[in-house]
Amino acid sequence: MNVFLDSVMVSFEDAPEKLTVGGVFTVIFNFLKSKGRAIFKTIVDGKDIQFDEIGDIIDSETGDFERIDFFTVNKEELLEKLKVLGDSFIEIAGTLTSLSVLLNEGKGKQMLETLEELPKMMHKLISLYVLLPLLDIPPETKFGEKSIHGYRDEINPLIVTVLDAFVKNDIVEATDVAEYELSPLVESLGKGLKEGIK
Repeated sequence: MNVFLDSVMVSFEDAPEKLTVGGVFTVIFNFLKSKGRAIFKTIVDGKDIQFDEIGDIIDSETGDFERIDFFTVNKEELLEKLKVLGDSFIEIAGTLTSLSVLLNEGKGKQMLETLEELPKMMHKLISLYVLLPLLDIPPETKFGEKSIHGYRDEINPLIVTVLDAFVKNDIVEATDVAEYELSPLVESLGKGLKEGIK
């Protein structure tokens, strides 16, 4: 198996003959920690592996795969990624405030796309959030008014409420929750991410 770290091939000449994928992760993790970097993306044989999928391959032998690519970030790069994501949250908050207008204009598809995009953005945010401690940023660090965990705990149930209301065809509840509860929270999160660590 070939291992690449930020597109540069890594040699494991001194490694045991039967090195597992978990062993590779451990070696790479320890090396990166000493350099102030963390893995933010892993691709195995062309497939993007999410953090929650790593456990599925950790015990596999390296011979089970042809190639693993690790892409890394340092603290400043991670904070920059969070700021860019903050712009996206601010933009989506603006759309959430006008869901009833979109419905009245017959743009229900755009409204649903917005509601589908928000959980994806939250997932991306959490995948960056798990890197904070690896780069010596405490997970309870505030971005604006709350920690990322705090925002997630408030935003995710509101997303479910809005989507459930749409499924029940309760447009009034869906738009009210989206415009008056969800949108301000999403905007606050976006602004907090743009401001950076407090």
